[in-house]
Amino acid sequence: MHHRRSKLVHPYTTLRYQETVPGRVFRSWEIRGGPDAIWNTAGDRLFAEFNFFGFWQLLNYWGGGWRFGFNPATDDDELTRGGPLARTPRGYYANFNVESDQTRRLSGSASYQGAFDEGDSWRHRFDLGLSYRDGERWEVSLGPALTRRHTTAQYVTAVADPVADHTFGRRYIFASLDQTTVSLDTRLNVTFTPTLSLEIYAQPFLSSGAYADPKELRAQGTFEFLTYGEDAGTAEHRDGKVEIDPDGGGPANAFTVQDPDFNFRSLLGNAVLRWEWRPGSTLFLVWQQSRTGRVRRPGTAGSEPGGIGDFDLRRDSEELFRIRPDNIFLLKVNYWFNL
Repeated sequence: MHHRRSKLVHPYTTLRYQETVPGRVFRSWEIRGGPDAIWNTAGDRLFAEFNFFGFWQLLNYWGGGWRFGFNPATDDDELTRGGPLARTPRGYYANFNVESDQTRRLSGSASYQGAFDEGDSWRHRFDLGLSYRDGERWEVSLGPALTRRHTTAQYVTAVADPVADHTFGRRYIFASLDQTTVSLDTRLNVTFTPTLSLEIYAQPFLSSGAYADPKELRAQGTFEFLTYGEDAGTAEHRDGKVEIDPDGGGPANAFTVQDPDFNFRSLLGNAVLRWEWRPGSTLFLVWQQSRTGRVRRPGTAGSEPGGIGDFDLRRDSEELFRIRPDNIFLLKVNYWFNL
């Protein structure tokens, strides 16, 4: 059954070589690697990894890094959210990043993270960064990011059923998930005078997820599933819900789960004006705004017709700015008493 992660054994080994003397190409570089593993006190191996990674910097101060890793199959005490142990399939990942000379007025960076496993799950993430500074007076930076991922078994819920003796009287329901996420970190810092400055931050965030192929865990200690409508039972989508009969008219009770497809939109931002009106005494004027909206299937509270679970940058961006914002204004004053 489930084992709490508060009791862990975590040996860690790494080998490292570092070169700090500039050469013909590199100003410095290093490589590291080694195994890593985590066991709980019951002897279940919850994590294992073999990784190899490195960092480098050229003579012109451009730099970057890379990382490769392999994760053997391990026990999983989190997949069923407190239920029986499951299994994590073996997986592989690779990360790369590069950045220009950060001391220049105009600088940039780019990174990629990719991963896949033998359970047919995969993930790709791309990040870009662009920054421009005008001496010490002002700086603006943009950081767009795009993530695409497919998860073979995303947890949905658990349903009590005494017939499900293969998983201790409960059915652990999963579904495949295809998700797209886009975000944009935006910063503007302006120094008007040594005593007056303004900092502005905003992050629009858009994400959509489409679930498919509802299924249940076949047996404890595995990463094997019974897909409803294919391997066992039936599943029908109706009015924003999924009606499931796990054994197609057998002794098990039918049940209904909410269709979890979603579109999530948010915008978080703040602006801070700082004025040091006398030495040691400072006034802060703060404005915070947040817009958050989660859209569900028709037939449920907060529903919206059409397009749920798919990603449309233009539509979702327009809908984001139709969400009613929450605004908070704060005034803080510090006074220095020189006694």
